[in-house]
Amino acid sequence: MSSRERTDTRYEPAPLAVVSTTDREVGAPRELARRARLRERALALGAGWASTSREEFQQQRRAVAGGWPGTLSEARLRVRWYFDTTSGARQLAPLSRDELEWAARATYASAREAWLAFAEPETDVGAP
Repeated sequence: MSSRERTDTRYEPAPLAVVSTTDREVGAPRELARRARLRERALALGAGWASTSREEFQQQRRAVAGGWPGTLSEARLRVRWYFDTTSGARQLAPLSRDELEWAARATYASAREAWLAFAEPETDVGAP
């Protein structure tokens, strides 16, 4: 299966469960809005990460080809950094551990999808 074929199936982490610390109903409008903002930021972080990686590869005269070179560990670091900075912290109150993990997986998936969308197909070195 080529990298182009894989882009047809969008990956998104399992839905984020809302953990309520009060008697509020799970899925209340405030929590749904929070999830939507978290998803929006995670997808944007991933797209930006892929774009930056592509630019770095091009500057180094490396082929933008094959699978996504990022890791889930890198995604976790990027999400933590973003939501610990003033701009990220202003958008959402501190994230729970589950929210951070979900956001990291969504960021990774977004970056991978964006990378595969503009990556050159890999060629086999020994292919005729």
